[in-house]
Amino acid sequence: MKCDCGHEPTFWIDYGEPGYDVIDGKTLCYACGNRNDTINGMRREGEAILHLYKKKGKNGKFHLGNYWSTVVFKDFSVVEIFGRDNIRRDVVFKFEGQKWYGVQVIKNESSPYSNPINCRRKR
Repeated sequence: MKCDCGHEPTFWIDYGEPGYDVIDGKTLCYACGNRNDTINGMRREGEAILHLYKKKGKNGKFHLGNYWSTVVFKDFSVVEIFGRDNIRRDVVFKFEGQKWYGVQVIKNESSPYSNPINCRRKR
C-alpha cells in the first residue's frame, strides 16, 4: 500500500508495525504527517517545538528542524552562553518571511539525542 503522499507507511517503533496518519481524508506516512503538522501549527499557532543539536563531525555546525527532519531550516543564527551547569542557546530564524526565535537550555552537551527547543514567531 502506498500513502497519498507517495510513500510507504512508516515504521513507528512505539507501535511495532508500519502505519500512517489520516489528515483531511488523505493518508500520509508519519514523516509527511509530521511535516504537515509542523508547518500548519507554525502558521496557525505561531509556535513550534523544533530540535536543535550540533552535528557530529561537521565542525560543530548546528541542525534545526522538526523531529523527523522533514522541515529543516538552513539559515539561522545561534548564540551559545555557557553557564556553570548548563548551556543556553538562543536561535533566530525566518519562516515564510517572518522572524522566529527560540531558547534552549541543556544540562549536558554530551547527550546523543536532539534537544527540543520551543520556538515562537516574533511580534
